[in-house]
Amino acid sequence: MKLGLRILRLLFITALLCILCACSADTPVGTEPAPIPEETAITYKVCRTGGGRLEGWTSQHGAPGAQTAQPVTAVPKYGYVFSGWSDGVQEATRTDLFGTADKTVTANFSYDRKNLPIISITTETGKDVTSKDTYIGATVSVCNTGNVDWELSGAAAEIKGRGNGTWTYNKKSYRLRFDQKQQLLGLGTAEDRTWILMANHADRSMLRNYLAIDLINRIPDMEFNNSARHVEVYLNGAYHGVYMLAEQIQVDAHRVDIGQNTLADPEAEDAGFLVEMDEYANEETNYFYVEGKSYLVKNDILNDAQFDYIRNYISDVDAAIRAGDRDTLETLVDLDSFVNGYIVEELFKNLDAGWSSFYMHKKPGEKMVFGPFWDFDLAAGNNSSLDNGGHEGIYVGRELGFSQRHVWYTQITNHEWFRTLAIARWNELLPYIDETIAHAKSFLDMPTDAFDRNYEVWPMSEYFWHFTEEIFSFTTWHEHVADLCDWLQDRRDWLCDYFAQEDALVFEPYVPPRRPHRGH
Repeated sequence: MKLGLRILRLLFITALLCILCACSADTPVGTEPAPIPEETAITYKVCRTGGGRLEGWTSQHGAPGAQTAQPVTAVPKYGYVFSGWSDGVQEATRTDLFGTADKTVTANFSYDRKNLPIISITTETGKDVTSKDTYIGATVSVCNTGNVDWELSGAAAEIKGRGNGTWTYNKKSYRLRFDQKQQLLGLGTAEDRTWILMANHADRSMLRNYLAIDLINRIPDMEFNNSARHVEVYLNGAYHGVYMLAEQIQVDAHRVDIGQNTLADPEAEDAGFLVEMDEYANEETNYFYVEGKSYLVKNDILNDAQFDYIRNYISDVDAAIRAGDRDTLETLVDLDSFVNGYIVEELFKNLDAGWSSFYMHKKPGEKMVFGPFWDFDLAAGNNSSLDNGGHEGIYVGRELGFSQRHVWYTQITNHEWFRTLAIARWNELLPYIDETIAHAKSFLDMPTDAFDRNYEVWPMSEYFWHFTEEIFSFTTWHEHVADLCDWLQDRRDWLCDYFAQEDALVFEPYVPPRRPHRGH
């Protein structure tokens, strides 16, 4: 018995010595354990990319083991969602216990992803884009594309505003110019530095430009026309709405190919050209007038002879059209593209057909081709000044006294040979027109949340002078799309009936309304 007690006593002493040795290894001889601080701090921050704010005290102090005095809540900005704290806590509102050391926790936010790709732009100034003339540095990221090859992260670029009348709108359009070429969202046939973001702010459906482009790209044997896709844009961390990403209309081998090689022969007069019929041309350089219409040369001009050649060529085309001289016109232009342009403009009943953004281009030694076709936001019933937005009536091919009329088309319909070509082409293009209308109707079945979100930032209550009463009465994006689909279908059916008539496109001469006489 005594022997057993001795053994237990020996084992206890051995264990106690082991514990003392372990403690002495961690704490040097002559030092005391670190004292517990009387107070520590917890700091709450927002992630570097922003996306939200914090409500509550973001810096709090207290004794270890005590609870923070006030809860802190992570609140996402519009277009973002809260995605958790850096220490793994998922609840947006939190209280904490102070520890024995200071700590910092970060609230993370991410894009509230809908059904559209997201383009995020951060300017080097951190401020909004205020000029359409001067680029400012920026970085561009692209996500939510559904294709990892289309994603971008912080690509170096520049940005500036774009547009004429549309630049005065609250929701602006932009032009991007990347340091290195990109093929954004797989659009187009090749990479390029320059891309545009169209606000389409005056078109509540945001589909008119898109659908016109869709139709043109369906027509066989048409040369370059933009490709486009809807995206959501964030600018300097703030949600900016739904935009239409599209290729910039510019001279390039994979965009508007004018076969220009002035370096090979800088003295050549016929060096190719890209020209825009544009009422704003006098705000630029390299413009000229023909029969009162202004034209802007969009390609580089190396000498006066090249400029004179372009001006004289357009003058010859204008004269042939006004005279109805088919033989001469066919030596100068690709007639199929001229007729195709009429069909598209007339289908959409485009009020601004002859105002601006009507392009034509030419390669050296070849005929001039019409296109790319662009600017349809005030078309398809979206203008009260033209038949109160109604789908009936010929506009593009008839002189009605509008300053935006296209003088070439109102002149050429005076000639039977063009009327015959136009009616025949209408019937040939009907399958493609029907495909575009079916595509328009497909938007009625897609999720509306991205487009609805656009109008929470840019309210539909904003009034534009061109709105019809009916268009202004709509309160949802879906209503605007349904109205546009109905308009296009009704327009298509009306034109089918009209072009079947023997006297289609035959009109009495236009007589301007008489001004009332004022006596003295």
